[in-house]
Amino acid sequence: MKSKTFPGADRHAFTLIELLVVLAVIGILASVLLPALSRAKPAARLTACFNNQRQQGVGIALYLQDHEDTFPTCETSATVGGKTGMIAENGGIIAAKERPLNVYVGNTETFCCPSDAGEDGRSVIRESGRKLSCFDAWGTSYSVAAAYDIYRVKHVISYTSVSSRIHPMKGSEVAVSPANKIIQGDWCWCSGLDDSSWHWVGSKKYKYPMLLGDGHCGGIDLTEGKGSGSHIPPDRAWKWW
Repeated sequence: MKSKTFPGADRHAFTLIELLVVLAVIGILASVLLPALSRAKPAARLTACFNNQRQQGVGIALYLQDHEDTFPTCETSATVGGKTGMIAENGGIIAAKERPLNVYVGNTETFCCPSDAGEDGRSVIRESGRKLSCFDAWGTSYSVAAAYDIYRVKHVISYTSVSSRIHPMKGSEVAVSPANKIIQGDWCWCSGLDDSSWHWVGSKKYKYPMLLGDGHCGGIDLTEGKGSGSHIPPDRAWKWW
């Protein structure tokens, strides 16, 4: 009677050296792939931030069509769109239904940057000392160029408190040089903090993610517009305006 044999029964097991070689190869692959994966997450968040701002750019274009080509007048730069926030400062508790861009953007989560780390000293609940994201504090992670010209950026919206003398911009004015016209950026771009970008690439902080007048997004290093250049009037012929 013939004995039964099973497929692979004649194969020998891995030796200790072979197992060690396999483990060494796995270790090498891990050392190569893990840094790449750690860089991929911040890059993905930056991409999501750009996508958020592009969608807001579409909403702004639709708003201009319905409002005689005029940017909105709001209580603050935080109340253009987004959810109802938790802190009254900057108009954070203005209801979502009263934020004009929400009608055109739809989902208020579009106003949340995935890298939103809040603003030191400001997005804080005083009673508990808990620091919030700007999105939770004021309802948005983004700040529109508002009411006053700063860092060589011309304002596009006005505040209700100064609307009688500082008027919102017309879309036709943006159209004169849209590719370098800053519309908005991450909340901290206009806070005056030189290193307040939430985004990192490798070991360095990324330039501020900004929405430009032609609808594209890009990273802009605002260093030249700050410091001694902060009070220079906007100029369409310069890098940005």
